[in-house]
Amino acid sequence: MSTEVWALVGVIVGAILGGFAQIAAGTLSDRRAHQGWVRDQRLGAYQNFLTRTDGLLWTLNNANFREEPEPHPNDEFFDGGLTPFSAPIEMFGDRKVIDAVDAVRSKAHAFAERHVGMDDLSAQIRDLETARDAYVRAIRKDLAVE
Repeated sequence: MSTEVWALVGVIVGAILGGFAQIAAGTLSDRRAHQGWVRDQRLGAYQNFLTRTDGLLWTLNNANFREEPEPHPNDEFFDGGLTPFSAPIEMFGDRKVIDAVDAVRSKAHAFAERHVGMDDLSAQIRDLETARDAYVRAIRKDLAVE
């Protein structure tokens, strides 16, 4: 074969290999962008649920500190008030985080079910704070913050 043919073959093979390299780089870039998007969705969902849980704890602590009548069990926080904030976590979250969310929801639901009096409110708050702390630890582990 002549030099011109080898040069043409080299150009064609180089173009094909360059095209494959560009496709591979684009796929990798898309995958990384998607992983970043999922991580952002997780972070937002984790923050929203934590904010809502902290609001619930603030309500309970405020009632306990002021010795006001107990928070009404039909309050928006109780018995399903956390559920809309946990749905995105169930879609994007790690299994351990989902389990921790279930524990927090269970403690909030137990409050609504038992309709506890002021004398038992401190124990309820401690239980919910313990579940909240476990949730935060699960988040930190999932997001590799530790």
